[in-house]
Amino acid sequence: MRRRDSLTGLAVMGGGTTLARLSNAQAPRKMTRVGIATIQPRTGPLWTAFEQRLKELGYAEGENLAVEFIDLNGTVEKELR
Repeated sequence: MRRRDSLTGLAVMGGGTTLARLSNAQAPRKMTRVGIATIQPRTGPLWTAFEQRLKELGYAEGENLAVEFIDLNGTVEKELR
């Protein structure tokens, strides 16, 4: 009877250790999406500074950041005609 009790105790302790390890695991980071619609080119100073600041904050395009850039140059003029 004691052998059974000790095996049950070991199984419970092992399960607790596994659960503790799983609870400390980090969930994968979500992809942050940024949408930009502008008439300024993406290579302009405003957007270059914006992207630089995002890098300083730890965001890297393609890793944890997705930037959707829509250049409206010409698009607005076509819709107004």
